[in-house]
Amino acid sequence: AERNGLGETNPTALARGYFLQGLMYDSMNLSDSDRETVLNAYETAFELDHTLYGARFNRGLVYLYSGQADEAMAEFTYVIENDDRLKAGALINRASLQVDPEARRRDLDEAIKLDPADGYFFSGIDRYQQEDYKGAIKDFEKAIEADPGEFYYYHLLGQAQLYAGEADAAKRTYERIIPRLDEYRREQVIAELREDAEFKPEIAPAVEEIIRALQKARLP
Repeated sequence: AERNGLGETNPTALARGYFLQGLMYDSMNLSDSDRETVLNAYETAFELDHTLYGARFNRGLVYLYSGQADEAMAEFTYVIENDDRLKAGALINRASLQVDPEARRRDLDEAIKLDPADGYFFSGIDRYQQEDYKGAIKDFEKAIEADPGEFYYYHLLGQAQLYAGEADAAKRTYERIIPRLDEYRREQVIAELREDAEFKPEIAPAVEEIIRALQKARLP
């Protein structure tokens, strides 16, 4: 850690050190001991530097992935109330924890105002999970308008169109995704489409046609 001319440790530099320690251990699949190490590192980082809201945000993610909903909700709420830079992401994550559909929608609508691309994307996911495929289609289309370069927006739009019975629209969407794919992404999209066809056999013919087109496509 940095020290000032008097030989005292710089709290801001030390806070960053603890924050980096948390990042080093952090993942979605932590052991109990590593989870405590990460949470303590982020807590210490914030105690040393109360402007380091990323530490509170990351604590929220650790709690979220650990299934500790109340603790995650508290961390994301703190960030929402105190830090504009991370507010949209905190709103999106808090929305995923809201039991009340109206509260979830309020969080997502507020996130859309701050970050239209991610806000509409996660709003679309929420509608998709509620089987509101028409609503999901509208949200994914708006996410694409806000960020045309993100391949996964097109993929989820195509999936929603397939589930909504709009096979022709889905085929056009997957034509648009090709310039945004590499080999890894192509295999990911194909694998997820095959899972969709198994889950909903009536869309299987359209899915197979889309997969054949993706397999034949020359990638950038």
